[in-house]
Amino acid sequence: MACPWSIYLVLGGQVMADFDNIFIYFDGWMLSALQAAVRGSEDIISEVRLRVGKPIMLTVNSRTVPVACAREVSDDELSRVIYRLCERSVYTHSREMSAGYISLRGGHRAGVSGEMGQNGMIRVKSVNIRVAHQVIGCADMIMLSMGRYADNAVIAGSPCSGKTTVLRDICRQLSLAGYSVGIVDERGEIAGGGAFDLGRGCDIMSGCQKAEGITMLLRSMSPQVIVFDEIGTAADGEAVNRSLQCGAAIITTVHADSCSAARARLQKLGVDERLCERIFVLDRDRPGTVIESGRIIGRAV
Repeated sequence: MACPWSIYLVLGGQVMADFDNIFIYFDGWMLSALQAAVRGSEDIISEVRLRVGKPIMLTVNSRTVPVACAREVSDDELSRVIYRLCERSVYTHSREMSAGYISLRGGHRAGVSGEMGQNGMIRVKSVNIRVAHQVIGCADMIMLSMGRYADNAVIAGSPCSGKTTVLRDICRQLSLAGYSVGIVDERGEIAGGGAFDLGRGCDIMSGCQKAEGITMLLRSMSPQVIVFDEIGTAADGEAVNRSLQCGAAIITTVHADSCSAARARLQKLGVDERLCERIFVLDRDRPGTVIESGRIIGRAV
């Protein structure tokens, strides 16, 4: 797998990740092993993976490697981590867990998998903590192509290609340019509960579904542009069309590895053609390459 972070490094972006908000979920040998792995490292650690009976694995510069410790994670140890991830109340996070994830402070997120019970709860056997980063300047290439305007755009890419990180920097740059930016932050990953610098011009709706948040922002905050992560349902598509009809631009992300695949997904959701006109792809197969509507607009290598 190619390294998507080379896009950011070539632009001179400043990478920031708050690992203090990751360490709080661990103790004992696991905490010591993770602290040793992170200490002094200049690599991008984007995931921490725990599996029962397996060593802790880290996704470092898009490659998965074990931590320098021979021990394996036990069932009890994983249960203690999950208890902390849920802030000592598994019931409070039951809805999220039944959907396969747990929202964490600081914009981080833990994916969970295992055995699905009849009550919809998962008996967790694997946890993947996605480490949120802020990379100042990582959207420069895209913003330059857009002419620094608040216009419709879709950021496409495969999982772990950096879509949310790029979206976060677009919010920051539009805010600094004087635009009123409405952010629908369903899982708290874009703003991170205030952990990330988004400038002074962003209004955030969190803890609600995307379609609902878009409607509420249109009614109450008069945004010039609405930003949200992962368009994926027909309800999202309908809300996007209402926003476009009201004159508010839309910037969002979609899981797709090419412009044609992204356009096909958007059309399947019934999205207005205006949102399909400007699609940027974070290309996994060519390190550091950003593509706009089939045309390469920048390269890191």
